[in-house]
Amino acid sequence: MSDPEPDGCSPLPPSAQYVYHVLDEEGPLPRQQLLEDVELNERTLDRALDRLQAGDYVEKKSDHSDLRRVIYRIDRQDDD
Repeated sequence: MSDPEPDGCSPLPPSAQYVYHVLDEEGPLPRQQLLEDVELNERTLDRALDRLQAGDYVEKKSDHSDLRRVIYRIDRQDDD
Protein backbone atom coordinates (compact mmCIF):
# COMPACT_ATOMS: atom_id res chain seq x y z
CA MET A 1 0.00 0.00 0.00
CA SER A 2 1.20 3.51 -0.69
CA ASP A 3 2.03 6.08 1.94
CA PRO A 4 -0.85 8.10 3.32
CA GLU A 5 -1.86 11.19 1.40
CA PRO A 6 -1.91 14.55 3.17
CA ASP A 7 -5.24 15.44 4.75
CA GLY A 8 -6.45 18.91 3.91
CA CYS A 9 -3.63 21.22 2.93
CA SER A 10 -1.12 20.22 5.63
CA PRO A 11 0.94 17.08 5.00
CA LEU A 12 1.42 14.50 7.71
CA PRO A 13 4.58 15.03 9.75
CA PRO A 14 7.45 12.59 9.25
CA SER A 15 6.72 10.90 12.58
CA ALA A 16 3.15 10.08 11.48
CA GLN A 17 4.38 8.81 8.11
CA TYR A 18 6.92 6.60 9.89
CA VAL A 19 4.33 5.18 12.31
CA TYR A 20 2.03 4.47 9.34
CA HIS A 21 4.86 2.69 7.53
CA VAL A 22 5.64 0.51 10.58
CA LEU A 23 1.97 -0.44 10.99
CA ASP A 24 1.69 -1.16 7.28
CA GLU A 25 4.76 -3.44 7.36
CA GLU A 26 4.21 -5.17 10.71
CA GLY A 27 0.43 -5.27 10.93
CA PRO A 28 -1.71 -4.49 13.97
CA LEU A 29 0.34 -3.68 17.06
CA PRO A 30 -0.37 -2.84 20.69
CA ARG A 31 0.67 0.68 21.64
CA GLN A 32 3.54 -0.53 23.84
CA GLN A 33 5.00 -2.68 21.06
CA LEU A 34 4.59 0.18 18.61
CA LEU A 35 6.40 2.48 21.04
CA GLU A 36 9.32 0.04 21.19
CA ASP A 37 9.40 -0.54 17.43
CA VAL A 38 9.34 3.08 16.30
CA GLU A 39 11.72 4.31 19.03
CA LEU A 40 9.96 7.66 19.32
CA ASN A 41 9.19 9.29 22.64
CA GLU A 42 5.66 8.71 23.93
CA ARG A 43 4.44 12.22 23.24
CA THR A 44 5.62 12.13 19.63
CA LEU A 45 4.06 8.70 19.10
CA ASP A 46 0.75 9.85 20.60
CA ARG A 47 0.68 12.94 18.40
CA ALA A 48 1.47 10.85 15.32
CA LEU A 49 -1.30 8.39 16.19
CA ASP A 50 -3.74 11.26 16.80
CA ARG A 51 -2.97 12.70 13.35
CA LEU A 52 -3.30 9.30 11.70
CA GLN A 53 -6.62 8.62 13.42
CA ALA A 54 -7.95 12.08 12.56
CA GLY A 55 -7.14 11.42 8.90
CA ASP A 56 -8.71 7.94 9.04
CA TYR A 57 -5.40 6.25 8.25
CA VAL A 58 -5.34 4.07 11.37
CA GLU A 59 -7.91 2.77 13.77
CA LYS A 60 -7.68 2.01 17.46
CA LYS A 61 -9.31 -1.08 18.94
CA SER A 62 -9.41 -2.60 22.40
CA ASP A 63 -7.72 -5.96 22.79
CA HIS A 64 -10.47 -8.49 23.52
CA SER A 65 -8.21 -10.46 25.87
CA ASP A 66 -7.26 -7.35 27.89
CA LEU A 67 -9.52 -4.32 27.47
CA ARG A 68 -6.88 -2.03 28.98
CA ARG A 69 -4.61 -2.75 26.02
CA VAL A 70 -5.08 -0.82 22.77
CA ILE A 71 -4.26 -2.18 19.33
CA TYR A 72 -3.55 0.07 16.34
CA ARG A 73 -3.93 -1.01 12.73
CA ILE A 74 -4.11 0.51 9.28
CA ASP A 75 -7.71 1.47 8.51
CA ARG A 76 -8.35 -0.19 5.18
CA GLN A 77 -11.75 0.96 3.98
CA ASP A 78 -12.10 -2.00 1.62
CA ASP A 79 -11.81 -4.56 4.47
CA ASP A 80 -15.42 -4.05 5.60
